[in-house]
Amino acid sequence: MTGELSMSQKPKNRYLKHVKTKKQEIKISEKEKELLERYTEQKEDVELTADEATVLEILNKRKTVMMITLEINVGLEPLGKPPKTDNEIRTILNKLHDKEQVKAVTGGDGQVYWVDVKHFRKKLLGTDKL
Repeated sequence: MTGELSMSQKPKNRYLKHVKTKKQEIKISEKEKELLERYTEQKEDVELTADEATVLEILNKRKTVMMITLEINVGLEPLGKPPKTDNEIRTILNKLHDKEQVKAVTGGDGQVYWVDVKHFRKKLLGTDKL
C-alpha cells in the first residue's frame, strides 16, 4: 500500500455544511398581469391535422410563407412526398389563425410574418424583439 489511503484512512472534509435556501417571490406589475391573463385564455386542447402540427413546429421564430414552405418541403423530399405550394401553406396558416394558434405580424420591411401564438406571448413582455 504505497501512497494510497484505504476508506477508513481517508480524511473527512469538515468544511462542508448544508445550506438552506429561501424561495423568492416573483414580482409582476399589474400591466404584465393583464397582458398575461389576456393571452392565457388560449384554448390548449385544439385538435390539429398533421400538416397544421408540422407548421406549428416550424414556427419557433417569425417566418414568411416562403420560409415555411421551403422548410416543410426540405422535410417532405426525403420521404418521397409531393412538395407543398405557397397557397397550400397559406391555407394551413389561415386555418391555424382561425384556431388562434398563429398570428400574422407585419415586419418593419413590410412583409407579413407568421408566428406561433405561444412564442408571441413570451415576447410580449419586451424581452426580445419579434
